[in-house]
Amino acid sequence: MTSLYVRSSCAAALLCLTVVRGVSAVNATWIGGAAGSWADAANWSEGVPQTAADTATLNTAATVTIPTSLTLKTLFVNAPATVTVASGATLALSNGGGDILTASTDFTLGGDGDVTVSRNGTSTTDFANIKPAAGTTLTIAARVTGTAGAGIELNATGTLLLTNPGNTFTGTARISTGNGTLAFADPAALGVTAVRSDGNPSKFVYTGASPATLTLPVQLGAGSTSFENASGGPLTFSGAIAPISSGTKTLTFTGTQTNILSGTLSNGAGILNVAAGTGMLLFTGTATDSAFTVNSGGTLAVGPGAVFNTLLLTCQAGGTLAFNPAAADGFAVTLPLTNALNGAGVRWSIPNAPTASTVTVPTLVRAAGATLDIAAPALGSPSNRLVIQNMTPGPMPAWFTVNGQPALYDATLGVLAASASGPTVSLTALGPSVIPDDATAAAVIDAAGSAGGITLAADPTHLFSLTQQHAADPAAVDLGGQTLAASLVSVVTAGNSLMLANGTLNAPSAQTPPGGAAALPALPAAPLAWYDLADAATVTTNTDGRIALLANKGSRGSALDAVVPGDRIGPRYVPGAVNGLGVARADGIVPPQGLASLGNVGIADKAPRTTFLVVARHHVSQNNFYALFLGSDAGNNQDFCICERPTATSFSTKANDLDITVPSPAGQNVLTFISGINDTPDAGAGYRNGTLLGTKTFAFATVNAPIRLLHRPNTAANFSGPGDVAEVLVFDYTLSDTDRAAVEAYLMQKWQIAAQRDEALLALRNDNPAAELTVTAGVADAYGTHLGLAKSGPGNVTLGGPLGFTGPLLIQDGLLTLDMPPATPPS
Repeated sequence: MTSLYVRSSCAAALLCLTVVRGVSAVNATWIGGAAGSWADAANWSEGVPQTAADTATLNTAATVTIPTSLTLKTLFVNAPATVTVASGATLALSNGGGDILTASTDFTLGGDGDVTVSRNGTSTTDFANIKPAAGTTLTIAARVTGTAGAGIELNATGTLLLTNPGNTFTGTARISTGNGTLAFADPAALGVTAVRSDGNPSKFVYTGASPATLTLPVQLGAGSTSFENASGGPLTFSGAIAPISSGTKTLTFTGTQTNILSGTLSNGAGILNVAAGTGMLLFTGTATDSAFTVNSGGTLAVGPGAVFNTLLLTCQAGGTLAFNPAAADGFAVTLPLTNALNGAGVRWSIPNAPTASTVTVPTLVRAAGATLDIAAPALGSPSNRLVIQNMTPGPMPAWFTVNGQPALYDATLGVLAASASGPTVSLTALGPSVIPDDATAAAVIDAAGSAGGITLAADPTHLFSLTQQHAADPAAVDLGGQTLAASLVSVVTAGNSLMLANGTLNAPSAQTPPGGAAALPALPAAPLAWYDLADAATVTTNTDGRIALLANKGSRGSALDAVVPGDRIGPRYVPGAVNGLGVARADGIVPPQGLASLGNVGIADKAPRTTFLVVARHHVSQNNFYALFLGSDAGNNQDFCICERPTATSFSTKANDLDITVPSPAGQNVLTFISGINDTPDAGAGYRNGTLLGTKTFAFATVNAPIRLLHRPNTAANFSGPGDVAEVLVFDYTLSDTDRAAVEAYLMQKWQIAAQRDEALLALRNDNPAAELTVTAGVADAYGTHLGLAKSGPGNVTLGGPLGFTGPLLIQDGLLTLDMPPATPPS
């Protein structure tokens, strides 16, 4: 303090200046070497830091002992160090809501003494900051008692580790900054009030050596919070878990050990979504309103006592829902109102209970492409009953399997593993044997036989299942160029190897393809251009098997023959790709591929036109597939294009498109783009497989240009492909509804395209690791189906023939080997 005193009189003037110095703050740096006492002034650059105004800095590795109680504003640690608080001593860290511990490297505050921390006034959330740098761990092993109401606040992106089970601080254990990690060796180290997340994301990690229970409430303020169990045993959460602020709060559980939720879950002030991440999350508590998600690779186990007063449970791709993991008797649970499958490879496991177990699913919904396998013995018995209330009795769809095999639903018994309803037919491994044409039959190879092999009774031959259970001899089925339609082909545990060759293997279809030869109907006028990849005589290829010329079968003849533009390479010709017929395939992106007619098509401005296209976009890419393109690709409304996009079928003129946001089903489709409807030049419509998708009033200003196949003219614009074009017809007039439908029917019959495509399942199961189940026959969709292939069992299954199925591929367990023959370019 400085004061100025002035006294004056008539005789004289006296100026007196007095300076009084108070005690200043100490900002001391450790200079005491590798070890020493905090209380020794010689160990500090500016004396001993020991008051609420003082700071201390450790810039060198050291072990420092605090022998007696002291107060400190902030401790800065810049080198690996340990500070030990002696028994009976207290280190009071006092800086309101400011920084009290800041570490740029690993640091331990330990000892048998106590540590107290401060807070900002009476705040229940703004505690003094503990700030380990990213990638470092700040460990507090000493007992934290805290001042009244003060808690632990991690305010940095490093890791704070609390290890003392005697901690009694009464504020929350809180993460206030995103990407911070609060670890604890014992749940009691988290204090006596609550665990709280505010920094987004926040992470808590249990590192103890033994099973433990966290009884404290978990308060969620962060949008994303996770608990990882990295300990030596299960961690049980018995307290209430709920958001403390508005918005969706996702709480994810991960770890190498099980996390157990035995307490209550609720939305609190927000919306709670509990996610099962890596490892197992066991739920035995009560959930109200909140949602559950099983992440990819995660397992949510549902134990006895679990109560779902909730609306939604979502299983992501590869997630597992494990019911009654301890196989307790009398198990009964009802899942949330809606249970969603959101990807392929979802598995539900349900063990047999001694006498009674029932799982009730109010509603099961499925995203496109999702699959579910129920791993459960003796489904439909009292000891293992799965009831799905929105399922219709009868065969389950192909995406739903039981133990990797077809399933059915019974109104009384619930989900069942499907089995043959007809006769069991014995076959011999060496023959002679004939597989009967009976879709209800089970064919079993159960004897040796002599010679002649196994053949089919008809083309196609329908069968429920074919099983190899003969141990002594391998068996081979010669399909003889025909088709076997079966739901299950398997090798049992003691069965020898089984091979299916020389034909096609698929699953039964409820639809029958139209008979007779497909022929283009008689029309008022022939198409200007007709590109027919099924007619091999119109296709000329180079030595690489790529198309060099595609002859026009339309009325304009060779003037509209399609050749390879100079800025591209030709698409590959794939004979026999679809129903034994060839296609033009864009099998890559760079260099660009495509064909263009030699001359302009002769359709311009608002002239009427009708185009038909048989096309398949390959789902290996997110690129658009510009399969048929008329126009210059230069300006709005100047084009007339059919484009298959990842999320839509587009009938496009550029900037004024008719977009159908339900994409085409996998495989070939017939797309029709027509203009001049009802003699209105700008009236257009789009059709898929004979069904009207939509109409629109366009503003046609089409530029007369070549017909382009598999690409758009501008190579610098969107990449096109990969995909197949099988047939194209271009007319320079508006076909009537009758004629249009007749052309579509011709194309659908020729290319075996059904308007409706049902999901069908082919299950390949090998339960003998010492045997092989080999299919060198082709595996393809039957007419009117999307074939899903499910591989199960520990033994290997090898696919060695052409694959032409468009449904999902699901590997439940074991190994699936793809041994495809190399493609042979056409001569």
